[in-house]
Amino acid sequence: MNFTETLTTMFQNESTSTSINKSSSLDDLCKNFHLIVFLCIIFVLIVSANISVILQLSCSKKRRSRMSFFLLNLAYADLFVGIIIVTRDIIEKSCIPFMLGTIGCRLISFIQGTISYNSSYVLVCVSIDRLYAIIRPMDIRTASSAFRYSLIIASWVISMTFASAQLYLRDTENISGMPICGNRQDVQNWNAYVYFLFLSLYLVPLIVMTVSYIIIIVIIWQKGSLKTRDESLHEQHEKSKIRRLITPKTLNVNGDHQIETSIRNVRSLGVIPRAKIKTVKMTLVIVI
Repeated sequence: MNFTETLTTMFQNESTSTSINKSSSLDDLCKNFHLIVFLCIIFVLIVSANISVILQLSCSKKRRSRMSFFLLNLAYADLFVGIIIVTRDIIEKSCIPFMLGTIGCRLISFIQGTISYNSSYVLVCVSIDRLYAIIRPMDIRTASSAFRYSLIIASWVISMTFASAQLYLRDTENISGMPICGNRQDVQNWNAYVYFLFLSLYLVPLIVMTVSYIIIIVIIWQKGSLKTRDESLHEQHEKSKIRRLITPKTLNVNGDHQIETSIRNVRSLGVIPRAKIKTVKMTLVIVI
């Protein structure tokens, strides 16, 4: 899902950063047949994969969990990448005239940029939520759902803010009598916008996610080391305490088994549950 999204974003950035000038011919804008076929394959993969994820999460018994909420938003964001961004690329590479005018060109470019940004920032929201769950494990159950909704709303607001530049930078132009939605020719210093695009779309989200998961790994490592030392010091105390709670008859029959079971239950109530650590590992795989 993220691999196909990366390929799609590469094609979109190529289309956005390459200016269309008057001397460009129609043949330069028309991509070859193999590229169109490749984009169609990418479209099918993105749409089918994300629809299956959405259906599976919607029908799951854990669809109301925090993790399912973020995964569902991520699947929707990636689905829009396929439906809007890849579809537009296929149309452009097929040399179909753009008939929606200047307003349509800028509006579609704005929507396209918003989806690209949001697809990255949803991953940032997931990493921030997982970090909060590790730092405040006792508060995550009682925390209001307003936290996760505020993260998603913030990702959309930031995405629309950054993508609003497309309303100024994009315009229609006739190339060999064919209307094309491209970049404005009177805009100066395009390199500055390209650098901003790289920072806001790739580098900043990557830094935030990397720092979040580094902190998560450090906390889990520290808690695990502390727990190991405490177990060696308190294991005998736990056994003696549990033995006093077990009747002599039961102790003779299966006392050792009950003691070990009770100790395992106590260990399972550690600071960071194993299920939460497993969720973090799964999230890290999804981000990669």
